[in-house]
Amino acid sequence: MLFDPTRHEALQPLAWDEGACRAAIQAIVDDTERHFSPERYWPPHPRDIEPGDDLSIPGTSLYYGACGVIWALQHLQSLGAARLSGMGAPSLLFGVSVLGELLLGAGVVIGLSHLRLSRS
Repeated sequence: MLFDPTRHEALQPLAWDEGACRAAIQAIVDDTERHFSPERYWPPHPRDIEPGDDLSIPGTSLYYGACGVIWALQHLQSLGAARLSGMGAPSLLFGVSVLGELLLGAGVVIGLSHLRLSRS
């Protein structure tokens, strides 16, 4: 099943509140940055773990790994939707690309992100 109602909050008839939305996005970004580890990047979500996965190898994919998280953080910052802390996207991008643990294709996203950062 694509949608499981027990895993989501029920919709509520709330008025649009840009400040509340921005605060919620920033809280998610802050939590994401707090959980970063230079050795492990971010812990995998339990539902992303498949039988036989080697959890000693950090996830680096675009879909549910470090590459995707870094891209999302940088994208939110570039839109003005969130502020990154001192750890920031440039240092994350440098750290991940230097380690050379990215899967095929992820390097393209890292490269584009470097280009994007150099233009801002």
